[in-house]
Amino acid sequence: MDTKSLWSDETRREVSEKMSSGISAALAKLTPEERSARAYKVAASRAANRDPYKFISPRGKLHLVRTSLKDFCTKHNLDRGNMSGVSSGRIEIHRGWTKG
Repeated sequence: MDTKSLWSDETRREVSEKMSSGISAALAKLTPEERSARAYKVAASRAANRDPYKFISPRGKLHLVRTSLKDFCTKHNLDRGNMSGVSSGRIEIHRGWTKG
């Protein structure tokens, strides 16, 4: 069913304004430094609440990644997309690294 037949022009305008003035409007009021600090807090909170990535290195050592997968991959010269695939089981092995 078409939404135009359900809502009047005024109602559509009100809904559109509410949708466009949500989170993005609140973030627009923040300085770039405040936005960066907020993003860091959100990322840290998400990382703290999720299970760690578990990988076995080519030498057989178990690595628990509790921080950023991006940082781990940069440190070990690995491709983040491939390591994400290893973690999910979509890819079996990447440069000798396997799922732990």
